Amino acid sequence: MHPDTSGIESRLARIERSNRRLRAAVAAVLASAPLLALLSGQAERSPDGGVLVEAQRFVVRDAAGAVRARLMADQHGRISLTLFDKDERTRVALGVASDGSPVLVFGDQDGRTTRLELSVKPDGTTAIGLGDGKGRFRSTMEVKSDGSSHVFLLDADGRPRGDVGLLPNGDPVLAFSDRTGRVRARLTTDGESGAPSLTMLDADGRSRAGFGMFPDKSWGIALGDGARAGRARFAISGDGSPSLSLADREGRPRASLNFFSDATNLLLYDKGGKSRVQLGVWPDGVPALSLYDAHGEALWSSP
Repeated sequence: MHPDTSGIESRLARIERSNRRLRAAVAAVLASAPLLALLSGQAERSPDGGVLVEAQRFVVRDAAGAVRARLMADQHGRISLTLFDKDERTRVALGVASDGSPVLVFGDQDGRTTRLELSVKPDGTTAIGLGDGKGRFRSTMEVKSDGSSHVFLLDADGRPRGDVGLLPNGDPVLAFSDRTGRVRARLTTDGESGAPSLTMLDADGRSRAGFGMFPDKSWGIALGDGARAGRARFAISGDGSPSLSLADREGRPRASLNFFSDATNLLLYDKGGKSRVQLGVWPDGVPALSLYDAHGEALWSSP
């Protein structure tokens, strides 16, 4: 019986394409190589008087004759150490691709399906992948050289649906994606103040709604049309005063309604952002209406 190695060979080819590396795996290979070298191959004396064995493939068999381990290098520059169960199915594989990217893979009972994969990419990103038994990763974790880290949750089609991570500056982020893999909601906090914010995006990745709290203890909700995020805003200031503002397609304020502890006013603006109409109720309870020209000069007011 010949062991089924198609799973690991295809895995190593895929890892070579994705440029993954794992330095800890290299150390394991180096640690096991001297022992396997004594099993077969071409032997000669090394300069220090020891035995040097050279070969392209080493095979270890158990008492029943089944292949249980294989160390080999191929014509593409890849090297792999593969461990088999008693039925010669691949269960553990340690490899280095031709570009130097190492990977450690743990297989399922069928000898073909990857259930756990550890690797390191040439850019320094360390990655761990967890498989579902059907040939797809359902969760991956990455730590990048810039200090950021992420845990991705994937659906049955391999598309990311959830992301929990830390940005390079240490800010946490939680993101949710739709069935196409596009991010539709993102929750994060400000690095300096720790104030949280939630952003919701449309199918084209444009911000359409946001909710956030600010260092001065105020908070607000913003609604956008996709081109600009600030078409409508509702906010409550740090002292508890609410306000509502509306903007045009260019993001310029056109109307605002403000409530204070002892007064209320409504402001209407022109395209240039100049206040032209002000309607309010002052602290003494008297209503007032004022009209202004484009230069801010009062045209009429009552009382």
